[in-house]
Amino acid sequence: MTVADWALLLLFAGWLVAVWKFFRLRQVCPVPGQRGTEKAVLLPRVSVIMAARNEAGKLEPALKSWLLVTYPDLEFIWVDDRSTDATGEIMERLAAADKRVQVIRNQVLPPGWLGKNHALSLGAAKATGDWLLFTDADIHIRPDMLNQILTDAEHHKEDFVCAFPAFVARHPLTIAFNLAFAAALVLSQHMDRVHLPRSRAFAGIGAFNLIRRSLYERVGTHRAFPMDVADDMVLGKLAKQSGGSCRLYNAHQHLEVEWQADHPLSAMKGIEKNAFTGFGYSWIRMIAGLSAWLFFTCGPFLLFWPSPGSAIPVILLILTAFFIYNPSFQNKSGWWGLLLPVGALLVSIAILRSAWVTTRQQGIRWRESFYPLHDLKSTNHF
Repeated sequence: MTVADWALLLLFAGWLVAVWKFFRLRQVCPVPGQRGTEKAVLLPRVSVIMAARNEAGKLEPALKSWLLVTYPDLEFIWVDDRSTDATGEIMERLAAADKRVQVIRNQVLPPGWLGKNHALSLGAAKATGDWLLFTDADIHIRPDMLNQILTDAEHHKEDFVCAFPAFVARHPLTIAFNLAFAAALVLSQHMDRVHLPRSRAFAGIGAFNLIRRSLYERVGTHRAFPMDVADDMVLGKLAKQSGGSCRLYNAHQHLEVEWQADHPLSAMKGIEKNAFTGFGYSWIRMIAGLSAWLFFTCGPFLLFWPSPGSAIPVILLILTAFFIYNPSFQNKSGWWGLLLPVGALLVSIAILRSAWVTTRQQGIRWRESFYPLHDLKSTNHF
């Protein structure tokens, strides 16, 4: 056997594991309403908390989708975080027509806080719900989703629930980027094991993080991670570490996000602020991770030319993985798996750019605010 054949044998084993993980993920991540209950459950009060800064361009359609939610005991707390556009005015206009909505107009960012984390903390402090749902400003939800998930969560005595949305994109390269990014997240975080109490695997998703108030207070609220860029993932991690019963839902038919939908360059710039944080701001960890990722995703296609007979089974395994994952989680055909090396390369360039920019300027710039790298490292949970 040649070196290429041995490499492809290793890749075949790796993608066999990936196929199993995607299959397991489909089995263990229920669709909202799928699990069923034997009896009616008294639904508790839920507070939906959303923070936005200068999101006027896409905010209103998303907020209107939330106002159509049919959950019986619901309050909305929208935080306008120092916006200089019409974000606050849009919130207040919609709030005037719906008594469930409370708008907070924040103009202050205290030292030691990221803007978003502080804004969500302000919203949580005003919340009266037994459950707190943290979401983003560009999320569109189906009206019956919250009823279904809360019924399941209460019946099965869960404490923290997050939901995987469908990524809406128009440009083919952006679709490839989103699928590669989501696949990397699913595989690296072992999301097929989030529900297992003894597993250290965790998940947190900014589109939909639903946590019991009692657990939120036990983990220390947002004050426990005031400077963490990946606040959604950190909340999920602390919820798991604090003994909460956690569950990841597959909400691709109930929840949508137009995440960097227009152009691949927008998508690549969109993760500039937080891609490096996943490696603990370590160049060594990042280079090691990207090397393994590029070998795993691009290797089978590059090695097709010297060893086509050995490469074809690996490429077929990749397609199998994406025929399991894409239709079940992203409303996309499995054939998009053929663009995996392109998407993986774009994701890798975006991560390298994030590391370079963060290191060069010794911090991150997010929503017109600058946060020093020293402060970010001192509180980073990754």
